[in-house]
Amino acid sequence: MVNYIRIEKFCELTGWKPSWVYKRISKKIWTEGREYIHVSGNRVVVSIRDYEQWVERGQQASGPSATAPSRSVSPIRESDAGKGFGSSPPPLI
Repeated sequence: MVNYIRIEKFCELTGWKPSWVYKRISKKIWTEGREYIHVSGNRVVVSIRDYEQWVERGQQASGPSATAPSRSVSPIRESDAGKGFGSSPPPLI
């Protein structure tokens, strides 16, 4: 079975528009070498198998940033989490 197909055929089979595909590529939601590859110049082909896996994963980004842990620090101490301390402002009356 054929795995890689041109964007035009991919859109015909899935109902998506080419702009939808290019948006996933430009925003790095899809990973080159997984969901798509560049061939013969700048032509893009989509992997049907990896597209289906992406859908089954819940359409999450597949690049390195998708699994990288957050380095931001919460101002709420772990012992105070869930107790309401500093998590929201007082109600307006």
